[in-house]
Amino acid sequence: MKKNIPYSLEIRNKVIEEYKNNLGSHFLAKKYNIDHKTILRWVRIAGVKRNREESNKVQSLRFKGIRRSPETEFKKGIEVWNKGTKQHFYCVDCGIEISFNGERCDKHYRIFNKGKNHYGFNKHRSLKTKQKISKNRKGIEAWNKGKEFIQISGSKHWNWQDGITPLYSMIRNSDKEINWRKSIYKRDNYTCQECYKKGCALQAHHIKPFSQILKEFLNFYNQFSPIDDKETLVRLSESYKDFWDINNGKTLCEDCHNETKIGAKQKA
Repeated sequence: MKKNIPYSLEIRNKVIEEYKNNLGSHFLAKKYNIDHKTILRWVRIAGVKRNREESNKVQSLRFKGIRRSPETEFKKGIEVWNKGTKQHFYCVDCGIEISFNGERCDKHYRIFNKGKNHYGFNKHRSLKTKQKISKNRKGIEAWNKGKEFIQISGSKHWNWQDGITPLYSMIRNSDKEINWRKSIYKRDNYTCQECYKKGCALQAHHIKPFSQILKEFLNFYNQFSPIDDKETLVRLSESYKDFWDINNGKTLCEDCHNETKIGAKQKA
């Protein structure tokens, strides 16, 4: 293939014209014995543009009806080597067919993969590893610390549904509530205070029910509507001490926490 050779303006214009008529650079390079990169440079200078879809169309037209590899192409009537060898896998719990070589479907795997069955059960980082991580992370601030994403907040968020989220959920999912739960777990050494189980799914239990505290809060700020003034009430809830009193909470495992809910229903 000729490279860095001056070509006449006539050949250059002819190549560009044929490129415009949907002929590929490699095909033209072979036809005129010119390096295809040279052709692409000419085309770029001439301002001729062709998108990916058009390029693919050119390639398909170029090889249409041409048998490129008769020796290796698929022969009609020959069965595929792996025909009929597909394996079928079924969930051991519900019996539905699953698309991978496993024992359970996604739903039952999530149920099964808890507590002692979880791959990370009773596995803890060594003190040396913790110190190494702490040393490497020291002085590095979280990328979103102190940042407010106004462009995706409130009505600008993609999941906004005209403010239908109840006040109860807004307070329970607030940062204050998350920090309250963490403080209780830390105080109780991440241990259930009823059965003293450790290393399981933990929940922070309100000794005085959250619903009762919320009722008292709304009575105290009865000038605000829990529907129209939700955001104002959420802001006020941050300074309402009864919501964030650590002495009103204790750490329970999932089973023990469910028992307190059942007991509360029976009393009612």
